[in-house]
Amino acid sequence: MDRFAKIVTAFVWISTLLVSAFVLFYTELPFLSALLLLSIAFPYLFSPRDFVLIDNHLVIKKVLGKVKIPIEDIEEVKLLKKISGIRVFGSGGLYGYFGYFHLGHIGSVKMYAKRRNKLVLISCKSRRIVISPENPEEFVAELESRIKNVMY
Repeated sequence: MDRFAKIVTAFVWISTLLVSAFVLFYTELPFLSALLLLSIAFPYLFSPRDFVLIDNHLVIKKVLGKVKIPIEDIEEVKLLKKISGIRVFGSGGLYGYFGYFHLGHIGSVKMYAKRRNKLVLISCKSRRIVISPENPEEFVAELESRIKNVMY
C-alpha cells in the first residue's frame, strides 16, 4: 500500500478501536462494538492482494476470491503515471483503492489498486479496470505479448 493508504488504514483502525472500547465499557450495547469492528474488517476481504497472468487469463487475487479476465476480452493496456478522480462506491484508502471510481480523463473504472501511482489501465470489451501490479512496465509488456499471441 502507498503511504496515504497506510495512514488511512491505521487512523480508521485506531479510531474504531477507541470508539468500540468506549461503547463496550460505557454502554450496554456490546453488539454495537462488535458491529463497529466488523464494519472495518469486512472491506479487507475485498482488497486486492496480487495480479498474475495464468494461462490465458489476468487474475486479480483478493483476500476473498479472485477476478478472472480472459486475455481475449482485453482490447488495450496502458500505463498510468498518476490518477485523479472521485470514488463512486468503494475504498479510497482503507486497505488500498478498490471499487468503482470515476477518473476525469478516463471515465468510469473498476479499480483494484494498492497505490495511486504507477497504475495499469486495462480496457476490455465491456469495462475498464485499473490495477497496480508490482512492476507495471514488465506486467504491461507481458500482458501485451499474451494479447498478441491470443490474436494470432
